[in-house]
Amino acid sequence: PGVYELLVGRDAALDELEVRDDLTLLEVARNSARTPFGYRRDERFLVDLATGARFLEMVPVPIDGALPALPNRYGGSVGPFPRLIRTDLAGVEPGPSPQRIRLLQYRVDPGPQHDDLRRLAATATRDVAALYAEFAALAGTLGVAWPCLVIFAPARVVFRDGDASLVDAADAVLPFARTVAPETCAAADRFLGRGKVELVVGHLLLLRRTLALSPLALLSDSPRGERILRLR
Repeated sequence: PGVYELLVGRDAALDELEVRDDLTLLEVARNSARTPFGYRRDERFLVDLATGARFLEMVPVPIDGALPALPNRYGGSVGPFPRLIRTDLAGVEPGPSPQRIRLLQYRVDPGPQHDDLRRLAATATRDVAALYAEFAALAGTLGVAWPCLVIFAPARVVFRDGDASLVDAADAVLPFARTVAPETCAAADRFLGRGKVELVVGHLLLLRRTLALSPLALLSDSPRGERILRLR
C-alpha cells in the first residue's frame, strides 16, 4: 500500500469487504493524528474477544471543511469509551493486523464486565521478544517500519528517575517512546506508580534501532475495580 492508503485509507466499496456478523469487540484504545493530506485520522482499536483478532476503525476527518465527501467514505460508529460491541453487520478490509473494520449495524452493551477483561488479558503478549517478532512481521508485510499495535502484559515495572519501563519475566525491558509521546508517557508513569497495571495498549515504534512503546491505554486494577483508561 502507498502512504496515502496507509494514513487515510482507500475508501473500498462495500462489495470488496469481508462481511462479518459474529464479532464481540472490546474497544481498547483511541487515537487521533493529523496527516499531510488534509485529513485527521481518528482511530478506535478493537479486539475480538472470541479470537483475539485486532481491528482498527479509522475515520478520516477533513481538517479543511472544503474537502469533498467521497462516495464510500466511512463515517464511523458512536458511543463512549470503552465500548463492548456486538456486530450484526460489519465490513472488514483485507490486510495485516489490525484489519480495518466498518461497523455498519451493531449493538453497544453495558460494560466491559470482569469476564470481558479476563478474555482481553488472555490475548496479551507477555514476552518482549514476541513483540519484536510482531513488529518485524508487520514491517515485512508492509515493506516499511510501521507503528505496530500491541497489547503487552509486563511481569513488572521498573522506575528510573521517575520514568517507568516495562519488564517481562526474562528481564527484557521495553521502554516508552518518550521523545515521540512525552505527555502520554508521563501519564502512563503516573498510573504505573499508583498501583497495579495489568496491560498496556500502544504502538511499537522503531527509535534509534530500538523498539519503544507509545502508550494509548492501560488496564488498571484500582479501588474502583478494573478499568481501561485512555491516555489519549
